[in-house]
Amino acid sequence: MVIVSLLFLNVFVIYGKRVAPYFIAAVQHLLGDYLVGGSVQLLWPVSVRWYGVGIEMTSVINILMEWTFFLTSLGIMLRTKDVWTLFQPHQSNLLLSIPAFTVLLPELFRFPLSVPLELMIPHLTYLAIFTFSVLVDLKSSLGTTNKNRSNSPGLAISKYRPAILSSQEGDLKIGQRIGKRDFLFNPCHRPSCR
Repeated sequence: MVIVSLLFLNVFVIYGKRVAPYFIAAVQHLLGDYLVGGSVQLLWPVSVRWYGVGIEMTSVINILMEWTFFLTSLGIMLRTKDVWTLFQPHQSNLLLSIPAFTVLLPELFRFPLSVPLELMIPHLTYLAIFTFSVLVDLKSSLGTTNKNRSNSPGLAISKYRPAILSSQEGDLKIGQRIGKRDFLFNPCHRPSCR
């Protein structure tokens, strides 16, 4: 926790309050390991002592805590409309494939731990949100790629408005379309020749 605080101190100086959710998430993860994960070196490198409450993952206390955190986070995401933001195309959505993968591993492969049946709903809900967000972004990215391909010179050239390719200064831009009349009567195609 000491190292995390020191690292985030620099980031807080640079980015200000915008970093607070990430800091809270990191501290929450460490405290979760302290409560349920067995033991953790909370004060490393100041102390190498292991700390932990030792609540078992399958215990009723842990399951209630997980459901409480899940419902709280879901409520916050719905109230602040962050869930709807996740469903909009954005390049950072692809980063959600990392938590989607880490949520998926325990369910399918029981690695690195076995998830109790009572916690499947929260895991699958987060998996669905993360996966849908990634798919929305992939669809948007692939749609943009296909649109760019159809507008690129040489692939979708109209017979009435041909695209002129040129790299000399003063020429038409790559992919710029000109009228049929201009093409036939002005072989130069430079603005200075018109």
